[in-house]
Amino acid sequence: MVLPARLGDTIRYTPAIKLLKKNRPEIKIDVICLTDLAGSVLAHNPSINQVNVLPTKRETKRKIGCYDIGINIHDSDKARQYFHWLKVDVINQLPPDDNKHAAQQALEFIQSLLECDISENDRRYDLYPQSRHFAKAKDLLLSQGASLNDDILIGCHLGCHGIAKRGKKFWKPLFWKPLKLRRMWPLENFIVLEAAARKNDHRIRFVLTGSKGEKLLGKAFKQKSNHVIDFIGKTSILDLTALMSYFKYYITSDTGALHVACATDINLIALFIPRYLQRSAPYPRRPNHTVICRSSMDEIRVQDVLDALVS
Repeated sequence: MVLPARLGDTIRYTPAIKLLKKNRPEIKIDVICLTDLAGSVLAHNPSINQVNVLPTKRETKRKIGCYDIGINIHDSDKARQYFHWLKVDVINQLPPDDNKHAAQQALEFIQSLLECDISENDRRYDLYPQSRHFAKAKDLLLSQGASLNDDILIGCHLGCHGIAKRGKKFWKPLFWKPLKLRRMWPLENFIVLEAAARKNDHRIRFVLTGSKGEKLLGKAFKQKSNHVIDFIGKTSILDLTALMSYFKYYITSDTGALHVACATDINLIALFIPRYLQRSAPYPRRPNHTVICRSSMDEIRVQDVLDALVS
């Protein structure tokens, strides 16, 4: 099985992998990941026999004859190339259906191969943080003076894939303002939200998460507030999963961190525009998931998010 490069896409395929292993426990599942990030999502996953991150052509060809079938669950030129090198027969998932969630479509693809049922538990995303990840999350919070008993910790992911991928290229010199992106809620809204939330309850502390490419967002936020805790660029995916166990809420737009949150039991506030809602919304939808969807991210008011946060 060849999995995609991006974080959210990879997480959304974990239920399909689990369903395959659950119904065919005798099989061995090897996956090829197209990035280190995707590989980190699948670390310690008990359904997977081996995770291979961007193996070379030579490394891949050494495994010719090792596999009975290839499953092309996320089609790409790179995926087809790996299957060609392996000289294996391939079963291809249908092209993306814009009216169906990506995770649901992948589950139904596996279901069609196995003729099996899909339970509600089968729909859950799977990430497997270890004890060291929980220890690191605790140490990070304590190092910033957070009180695990008294503070109300609100996780916030400020950026999106476009910011994370290009980093400083998205920033206007001198003004500390990123260029507008369709999936990104304006930074100034997060800043106003934090002030309003703390006015409602002084115990609230926002904890900023994100990748290294989003560091300037945290720097800009900290210029406006002395109370935020900035962990942008300081956590792995499994560190972030563990860190969420200390949060009361997590606020994010449609980005990879949203799907990390869906693998936990955290109270989630997800900010969306309609174009991406069907394919990428929180999955499976649970009572503690609040989705705020407007025609543009600019139309999501601070009060909309504050109401969800303090309700």
